[in-house]
Amino acid sequence: DTLAYDVIADVGPGGNFLLEDHTLERCRTEHWLPELSDRSGLSNWVAGNTPELVQKARRRWQELLAAHQPPPLDAIIHRQLQNYVAQAG
Repeated sequence: DTLAYDVIADVGPGGNFLLEDHTLERCRTEHWLPELSDRSGLSNWVAGNTPELVQKARRRWQELLAAHQPPPLDAIIHRQLQNYVAQAG
């Protein structure tokens, strides 16, 4: 329902989604603000007061990688891997 495939199909290319009930019902509650985008305005960007998107993206993936904790391995899979290694060795 939140993806509104039926509304997209009904409105079609070049249509006006603002006139749709689906849009009206969700316009105040369904927001997505990307973390990496700079929304401070063109003048700040031209003045160089904002970090480059590539720098922000690099910092973000480094933070994600540093904080990553691999999920625990299922006990059955762990045992099967141990058996496989023991047989191969």
